[in-house]
Amino acid sequence: MEELRVKIEVRSGWVILNIEERGREVFRGYGSYLEDVPVQWLKGIKASYEYGIPLALGMDEEGSEVKIVSDEWTGIVTNRENGVRQVYLEDLTKEKLSRSILEGFEEDFVEVEGFLMRVSEEEKEGRRKEIVGLMNWCKVHVFEQN
Repeated sequence: MEELRVKIEVRSGWVILNIEERGREVFRGYGSYLEDVPVQWLKGIKASYEYGIPLALGMDEEGSEVKIVSDEWTGIVTNRENGVRQVYLEDLTKEKLSRSILEGFEEDFVEVEGFLMRVSEEEKEGRRKEIVGLMNWCKVHVFEQN
């Protein structure tokens, strides 16, 4: 059995991040449509690989904030809700997290595309092109680098 499992889903304006370690859920977070989480995360992956820096992502959960920092060896998830909770995950590498995000976004592409609900058709088309461009760049650099 895989030690660490990262699952990304996009449903009705929420990005759902679920992390399990040895079959036990250690973190579940819900990124709200208040921020464009898919585009922000794709830009974060691109910057991480383009500049050789750790992957740093965030999401607003409408009442709490989640920050994720991941490098070649480890990852830390910080949740600020009624105090600060940190989860250190030895195997949450930036490659594993990036791959999980790309796979989840690809699987739920229709939801990713429609993540922002109150935008014009012109804005939707521009956003779709941006997402496709970022996903293509990230796939080449994440999947083919290793």
